[in-house]
Amino acid sequence: MHPIEWLTLIALVVGPVLAVGIQLWFERRREIRRRKLSVLDTLMSYRGRFVHSDNVRAMNLIDVIFYRNKRVRARFSTLIAYLETDAMAADQPTPDAISRADDLIAELLTEMAKDVGYAFDHTVIKRQAYRPRAFQVEEKYTADVRAALMPVLRGENDLHVKVSVATDAK
Repeated sequence: MHPIEWLTLIALVVGPVLAVGIQLWFERRREIRRRKLSVLDTLMSYRGRFVHSDNVRAMNLIDVIFYRNKRVRARFSTLIAYLETDAMAADQPTPDAISRADDLIAELLTEMAKDVGYAFDHTVIKRQAYRPRAFQVEEKYTADVRAALMPVLRGENDLHVKVSVATDAK
């Protein structure tokens, strides 16, 4: 066989294998980006209402999805450490504690956005989160109801019931 025939044979074998390998590499990169965007989308959408099950689920994926980005994981570790402090563990965190948590969340989201090619400023992320007052009222009401019912459910307090009879006045 002549050298040109050998080169043709090699090209016929290696070309398709190389093409499939490149395609798989691109698909893997696309899937990684899709997963990163999914986590970022979830965290961005719930940044105004941070205590939500979808938000917690997305946060728990950060170490896996962004495992190669040390800056994202460092920001995440800082946020988690702060969320576990006494200031945030209180039943009613102070406005300063909440503001600090919002800053840390915005910094994390900024770093995650950089990873996928978005250029967000952390101040914009923090200030443009939509936080309806109704959510705060609803969460406070739910917390108050739970606080009032828990002693009854534990048997520590009695449940007082008042019975009244309505009369028809015609």
